[in-house]
Amino acid sequence: MSIPALMLAGGLSGFTSRFATHPLDTIKTQMQVQGAVAAKGGVGVGGGRGAATAAASTAGYRGVLDGAAKILAREGPIGFYRGFGAVVTGVPFASAAYFGGYESAKILVPESMLGPTATYVVSGMWAQMFAGVRKRERRTGVLLRARR
Repeated sequence: MSIPALMLAGGLSGFTSRFATHPLDTIKTQMQVQGAVAAKGGVGVGGGRGAATAAASTAGYRGVLDGAAKILAREGPIGFYRGFGAVVTGVPFASAAYFGGYESAKILVPESMLGPTATYVVSGMWAQMFAGVRKRERRTGVLLRARR
């Protein structure tokens, strides 16, 4: 496969994996917010008008299955994908950068040069650098827009 085809496969795999795991991330996040709300005496994180809604929406999750049942009852299946739009704006691009970086590094540092283990390590480091730069660009852009 060519590098662009591998990058496309990486982007699609990143999207697919996050689509499959986002419901569990949503439950985990709701349970974490529940802990923060309880620690602030029920006021909610941030203390604004949305704090009461956050406190009510996360009240009393006793575990993952209980959280899933309450989200499903309150919001329906779409409730498990709250916030997924933010994931879609970055994960496919970071995954594509990782796949492209990994395969490019394998071409630049072939196994015959350093041996298979070293090639895989160098390729992984290179790929992580590519994916990390992509994530950092996205975060920096968001932060710069938020400060304006």
